[in-house]
Order: sequence, then C-alpha cells, then structure tokens
Amino acid sequence: MQVKQAYLHCAKAVMRTGLWSPAVQVERSVLPTMNEMLREQTAQTTPVESQEAMVERHKKQLYSTT
Repeated sequence: MQVKQAYLHCAKAVMRTGLWSPAVQVERSVLPTMNEMLREQTAQTTPVESQEAMVERHKKQLYSTT
C-alpha cells in the first residue's frame, strides 16, 4: 500500500490514523529521515543530512545566544 495524498492539517485525520496504537506503529529506523522526505518532495539534489546532524543543527539554531 502506498500513500498518494495525505492531508496532515486535519485533526480528525490524525486521530483516525491510530498513531497511538502499538499495532500500527513502525520502528523509527524503517522510516526515512525528515531531510530525505523533504528532498524527495522538493526534488532537491543536495546531499542527505543525517537525522542526528539535523537535530544538532536545530539545537544550535534554537538555543543560540547570538
């Protein structure tokens, strides 16, 4: 099964997914990283940033004192 369209802005859609049910949860390691998903959706050709590198970059940007 492949998702062709998803309407993530709808709160009812999120509730109907059953995300909190252990029966439908998928191991995080099986899923693509946020960077991989964005690259695919925007047809970017830049190198893939690892999940760990993205988290560290965001921490630096969010908690920067400058």
